[in-house]
Amino acid sequence: MEPVEWKCIIGNLKKWKDGIISAPFKYHGKEYNLTAQKLNPEGQAWRIRFSWTCNKISFSEVIEATGHIPLPPYINRKDEVNDISRYQTIYSRIQGSIAAPTAGLHFTTMYFKS
Repeated sequence: MEPVEWKCIIGNLKKWKDGIISAPFKYHGKEYNLTAQKLNPEGQAWRIRFSWTCNKISFSEVIEATGHIPLPPYINRKDEVNDISRYQTIYSRIQGSIAAPTAGLHFTTMYFKS
């Protein structure tokens, strides 16, 4: 797959010292590398180029393999595999959608009537 470019809002930008950062990730038991290159500012955001070492997987699959469930700050631990379903919200019906985990946790099927 070709590299992709996204307009990103970056928290704690001062920690990003070099123009390119990289991180290893596993996909189907094999290890690959994801790089992010800071290209140029665009208002409050930055244009970032993402590339990865396996041309057989899509950027969506890379994000899925490298991402973490953003747990609420009062849960004082790193995310775990079972958090994928435990902290899911009604906003995640479409693959790739994101929301703060607490944004919709109070909604359950018992509140919806057809």
